[in-house]
Amino acid sequence: MQNIILSASDPGGANTLLPLIEQLSKEFKLHFILGGASRELFTKAGIDFVDGDKLGEVELQKIITDLHPDIFVAGSSFGYTIDKRILELVKGKTKTIYILDFWSNYWQRFSSLKVKDFKYLPDVICVMDDFASKEMIKDGFVQEMIRVTGNPHFDSFIESISPELREKNRILFISQPYSDTENVATNFGYTEFDVLDDLLEILEDHNDYKLIIRPHPKEEQGKFNEVIKSRKNISLDDDTTDVRTSISRADLIIGMNSMVLLQAGLAGKDVISYQPGLKDGTDVLVSNKMGMSRLVTDSEELRQILGNYFTGSGVNIRNKADLKGFSIIKNAGDNVIKLIKNYVKV
Repeated sequence: MQNIILSASDPGGANTLLPLIEQLSKEFKLHFILGGASRELFTKAGIDFVDGDKLGEVELQKIITDLHPDIFVAGSSFGYTIDKRILELVKGKTKTIYILDFWSNYWQRFSSLKVKDFKYLPDVICVMDDFASKEMIKDGFVQEMIRVTGNPHFDSFIESISPELREKNRILFISQPYSDTENVATNFGYTEFDVLDDLLEILEDHNDYKLIIRPHPKEEQGKFNEVIKSRKNISLDDDTTDVRTSISRADLIIGMNSMVLLQAGLAGKDVISYQPGLKDGTDVLVSNKMGMSRLVTDSEELRQILGNYFTGSGVNIRNKADLKGFSIIKNAGDNVIKLIKNYVKV
């Protein structure tokens, strides 16, 4: 049986791999070497893996040599993560495939930190749709290495949102670790605490609404404890709750530019992307451009929109039919698996 090494570090990258595992395991011997927040997602899924963040270079080299992989498949990530360490060891010796999970920061996922050098390019990059392909080519990627397959994570996500779980007056805040990440606040002009402060101020006079904060997998436990203990109608989402359950239960979802907002919008939820003082007007959240979520950049505008929501008028999400060149490709998992099988045969 042929060997496949699969790797991820960021949550989005891990989510592109998880839907492939059951089917791939029927034909290949799978080996998982993970790092970062991806480890928690695989642990919850009950999948054993090697913790790549604990491996020295000699140990990692020995594992790769012993496995002699027929193909390497990875979810994309930022920084010098475990998948990039593996890529350096196997590139030129075996086929390498990366799966992209989102419509932004293309070259940054495959380059050295802050340098557009394309140092970590695989043989093939699977992308979400034609729009992403065109954007990547503008960014300097070679067209021949790009395959439009769709994101496997989208295959089952939308269908798993349960309308019957929706709770009236329940607002879900999707956090991201911007205050913990170097230069992110500088790049966008806000942090998660700026967003949360504005939201909490507006909610002060609406105790009949419950705000649930869902931390990002990379955020430290207890980060929002001070915020929560001073208010009765705010609580943390149970970290054992699947994000699909969180979205299903929510009546309204507010965040910044997380892919979760796109997923919620695709599932038919009302979604606000609040990015106060967004620098240069640069919005990277594709669901805002698709009309699946509403971009708000000013606290007064947010107050007005939530005021309409409180009175039952809705949040006036833009026309969901106006996709402007974006598409969600179905059967993405099958598309990626077919590609993997073809490359293993070569």
